[in-house]
Amino acid sequence: MNSLVDVSIPSNSQSSVISISIPHNQNLPPANSVRESKSYISNTSRAVESGEISELWRNIFITMAVLPTDHPSQVITVDVPEGKSAEDLSTKLQILLLYMNRDRSSISATVSPSFKADTYPKMLSLVSGLENAGFSDIWRSDGPRSIRVGMACHIFVSVDMPLVDHSPSPDTLIEVVAADRIGSHWYDKFVSPRIALTGMTVVMFGTPNDSSFQYSNSIFRRERIRNIRGRSGGFHFHIKANRLTKAAV
Repeated sequence: MNSLVDVSIPSNSQSSVISISIPHNQNLPPANSVRESKSYISNTSRAVESGEISELWRNIFITMAVLPTDHPSQVITVDVPEGKSAEDLSTKLQILLLYMNRDRSSISATVSPSFKADTYPKMLSLVSGLENAGFSDIWRSDGPRSIRVGMACHIFVSVDMPLVDHSPSPDTLIEVVAADRIGSHWYDKFVSPRIALTGMTVVMFGTPNDSSFQYSNSIFRRERIRNIRGRSGGFHFHIKANRLTKAAV
């Protein structure tokens, strides 16, 4: 039986709030749910092997599952065309990381510009993805903006509504959504200090727009240029026509 965790979002009017909720599941994992989850992982793995977004997955999975924990941290930038969304790719990434790390202590995070426009929809997308993947009985909320599967936890952070508690720093992956709308100054102040020099992967999704002042000062532009120029430990990809291709550097 699911209960609800309430989250209040300030509306445009300072005197009122918009009340929203996310499902909260505290049940223990039955065997059939685990079987369904393994089936989801298997199906996703086959999609990766057949070439769908394979380069990006491969880089992330090698980092998560193959390389030693003291490997140099890497930064991946992904161009998202104007008007398109990387939400489906992002949600699959979150689910796979939670499942892969369910038996060991692991913290990953999603950083986005706006709680109402970006973070909350992504929270709902992850909840829906977990339910549809057969994880309905093995996940639970772990505070108002984090979701846990076993020992693995995923935290959601917003530029306009930062967490008021002292959340632990991510130790596996930081995903930055709409990074073209996140200033490099804010990122360097609040996110960079939490990124270890080893063992971490940072994936940034953004839409390049050289005519935009916001983009010109964004963390995405800076890190994208560094990757395209061949930074060690950096990779750059393009999403085109529902396929992801690695950029030539």
